[in-house]
Amino acid sequence: MTRSREDSEAELAQVVEGIKVDLGPEASWPSPVLLNGLALCVMNSIYSTGNRSERVVRVLDRYRRRRRDAGFDPALDGPKDLLAEIDECGGPEGFANALENHWRAWSSKTAPYKAEVIYQAAKLLDTASVNTREQLEEGLRDSVAHEHLKRGWQGLPGQGSGLTWRYFLMNAGMPGIKADRMIIGWTVRTLGRTTTPVEAERLLTDSASQLGVETRRLDHALWDYTRRTRRQQS
Repeated sequence: MTRSREDSEAELAQVVEGIKVDLGPEASWPSPVLLNGLALCVMNSIYSTGNRSERVVRVLDRYRRRRRDAGFDPALDGPKDLLAEIDECGGPEGFANALENHWRAWSSKTAPYKAEVIYQAAKLLDTASVNTREQLEEGLRDSVAHEHLKRGWQGLPGQGSGLTWRYFLMNAGMPGIKADRMIIGWTVRTLGRTTTPVEAERLLTDSASQLGVETRRLDHALWDYTRRTRRQQS
């Protein structure tokens, strides 16, 4: 159902007020983590969906230890380095074993490991000569290159929604809202009605603009608030 302009403006005001009440002044908001190396951005975006952040951190820490032990700085790793590390492990399955992680791309025993999706994502970026944040930013300025990367990412196993693509960009410091279960859940509770990912993204993007805050900062603050609230209620 198409909402009237008056309804849309009223809901935006409701969301803005909800942000102020739940989050307080921006100075008190937690800052989102900026992952300098694109390898960690790829891994975090794909491993994070459907999993608790603490468990994802442990997996990333295992990767960091492996790279440091091999004499490399994991914070600087790009997709090419990630591909080399996966190949060093004997491929995606060996990589999953090395990180002691066998999460799958979706909830089926026949689904590929997320390690396989990560390998394909790194290959997509490396083939497009995107191995640093600067190269990513340059690629995004070209509409054709941007669309190629986006479509390629959404063509990866289980990534059709585009959620992990947006989260990958946000991990690399780009603006955005990732309308995952936590963000949509907050929007639903605030408005008292069902909202789609597109609606949640639009409302929060417009709210960030009205409040004069970065979208990725608002996204992280709402995610953190929702996570803490759920823990207190459990």
